[in-house]
Amino acid sequence: MTEPLPPVSLEPKPEEDAEAPVGFVARYAVMQRAGGVATALITALLAFAIGGLVVLATGHNPLDAYREIFNGTGLNWFFPWVTGDERTTAALNLQQTLIYWVPLVLCGFAVAFAVHVLLMGRPARGASGH
Repeated sequence: MTEPLPPVSLEPKPEEDAEAPVGFVARYAVMQRAGGVATALITALLAFAIGGLVVLATGHNPLDAYREIFNGTGLNWFFPWVTGDERTTAALNLQQTLIYWVPLVLCGFAVAFAVHVLLMGRPARGASGH
């Protein structure tokens, strides 16, 4: 009679010789390999912190400033507890935000596409046959 086989793990085995990343550059490389999500979140949080310091340097409360920016863009319209005139104002603010935002994003896409075609559409040096 044969003995049963041990269960097979689909997870890769950690290397015993692997050391934890040391230094900022090594940790950044690990974050990039993780899909870049952590880097994007850290960058956004750092930008909010620096913006908050600038607002604080002017003598105002950064949380109040960010709340007013959020309400002024109309994003509070998505919350069900916003009712009445405040909801109407939020809807109008959201419309105005989208009226300004959509053309800017489309222009950004157009420029990115044009640069991509310009850079990728060129043959390598000496490959054109001339």
